[in-house]
Amino acid sequence: MRKLIRLFLALCLMGATTMTVAAEDTTADALAKLNTAKENLETIKKENAVYGNTITAWDFIVYHATQHNDQNALNYINTNYKNTLDPENDELLEDLQNSIQYISDVNELRKNQNLEQWNVSDLFLLEESHPIQTSVTASPAPTAASSAAATPVPTYLEFAEAIPSQKLDTLSVNLSTKIGTSIGIVSDDINKQYKIKVGTDTTSYTIADYQVELSAFINTTVTAYSNALTAVDTAQKAYDAAVAQKAADDAAKEAAEKAAAQQTAVPLAASSSAVITSAARLQNLPTTSTSNLAKPIPMHRLYNRSSGEHFYTASLNENDWLASLGWVAEGIGWTAPSSSNSPVYRLYNPYSGDHHYTLSATERDSLVPIGWIYEGIGWYSDDLNTVPIYRQFNPNEQVGTHNYTESLKENDWLVTLGWRAEGVGWYGMADTVTAQGIDISEFNGDIDLTQYQNSFVIIRAGWWTNMDQKFLRNVQECERLGIPYGIYLYSYALDTAEAATEANYTLELLKQCHPTVGVWFDMEDADGWKERQNPNFTDGSLISQICQTYCSTVKNAGYHVGIYASYSWFKNYITGCDQYDKWLAFWSYNDGSFTDMHSYGAPLHQFTSTPLDRDVMYVDISHFK
Repeated sequence: MRKLIRLFLALCLMGATTMTVAAEDTTADALAKLNTAKENLETIKKENAVYGNTITAWDFIVYHATQHNDQNALNYINTNYKNTLDPENDELLEDLQNSIQYISDVNELRKNQNLEQWNVSDLFLLEESHPIQTSVTASPAPTAASSAAATPVPTYLEFAEAIPSQKLDTLSVNLSTKIGTSIGIVSDDINKQYKIKVGTDTTSYTIADYQVELSAFINTTVTAYSNALTAVDTAQKAYDAAVAQKAADDAAKEAAEKAAAQQTAVPLAASSSAVITSAARLQNLPTTSTSNLAKPIPMHRLYNRSSGEHFYTASLNENDWLASLGWVAEGIGWTAPSSSNSPVYRLYNPYSGDHHYTLSATERDSLVPIGWIYEGIGWYSDDLNTVPIYRQFNPNEQVGTHNYTESLKENDWLVTLGWRAEGVGWYGMADTVTAQGIDISEFNGDIDLTQYQNSFVIIRAGWWTNMDQKFLRNVQECERLGIPYGIYLYSYALDTAEAATEANYTLELLKQCHPTVGVWFDMEDADGWKERQNPNFTDGSLISQICQTYCSTVKNAGYHVGIYASYSWFKNYITGCDQYDKWLAFWSYNDGSFTDMHSYGAPLHQFTSTPLDRDVMYVDISHFK
């Protein structure tokens, strides 16, 4: 980057505008060439019936039948193939080549035994592409009279070894008793069985006909398609390089402008001490930043196995939708503030299908004129620059060229694989632990809570409409020792009416305590009772309605209420409850120690059950008032 800046400063003396225009022209030209290459590829795919990225054996059969006006084959295609079967799952072209070669080998055996040579039929080859499911047994060799009266039923010849076989005597009997048209080889690699389907067709061709025409087909269609793929790849790399150069030029220009502004400013040493104190640093922070007060937003990270792209989103709905389409949900990448003075912009390239994210408005504005679509603000960067999110660039790929990670280890590992480290893309928030605590019930017995006077405790009040046997004892101890505490009710509600019953029961219990860490609704099915009563219980709509009924009832009574559940339940079943706090059950290695895991936007996080259920808090205790 320093070299780019020095180069830019030198060129500025010759005219910065000329370089900018040249960069834009180069990028626009590269984009035009890329679009032309893609259009050419699509034309070839359309004209040659390319499916996915494959030219199949079916493509050649269609070509061959069309060239010879083979109406039997064409009628079969139109009647049984189009809009019915999936040509993309057909044989590969190399499989067809092998089948034709096998038939040629069998014909050599027939020739040595003075038998009539077998021809190949388009019609039967099409059938062989999707073999008949019903078992077909070999029928006796037809006589001349029966051949004249009716077309023999196609049969299979089966051999227990590869063709040509060394057991010519065994093959001779089978080969000499069958006449007709072969359509190729069907093999079972497990049992090493080889089959030749034998029958007759009014239109058939010699092996030589197929070999000559197949060679011509490969030399034209396959080669042209391969060349078109290479052209798109080359054009994509040229376009990516032009975009990267344009971004580098803009960054260099921006740096030069800042350097020029600093040259005209009054030097710091001329008016004050050259040493900037901590107080001065604090004064220089953005005065309108709300990062330290902002709600933590978990940033979801996904991976596309096909394209190699990593995608990042603040939307759990978008995360789940992409996961349903086959993207790999990799969890939380970092935590972003819900607002700040530093938006991160999101852009989309409709030609490559790639996304790009940047803190730089200059980079954003340089990408839009060359075809990128600006999709708005994706999330925000932490103005306090708490957790750096590192940015890397892969110069060897066309899609998924950038990666962003909170992990410096991942950054360094990618660099060893050829990625370029591009510094810090933006900043995330820290999951700052403000307190540690435990959650307890009657199953824990009489716990000595004096050791938790500097912590917090969440006490089970009861389950369904039954009070926990240690509830009152634990409440009295927390209040005696001055320990902040909350309470929770384990739910057995199967519908909203029962949820309301549980809520009203909780309100009765609340008359006997004064929780300062909220009231929590324990939504899980640890013993499987709910699902046994109602196999359809894990219906997100039902579970969400139960949670909303309980929480709204308790909240309307004047209490701070939230929901306890695992990450998977929050993700898959509990929706429309974001107005209530989350107490997240998400264990790490369950080794009894807290690992710096993300809160997923939850103020409370249960991270282990060893030796007790233990929790951390990410907010100040006043949050629950």
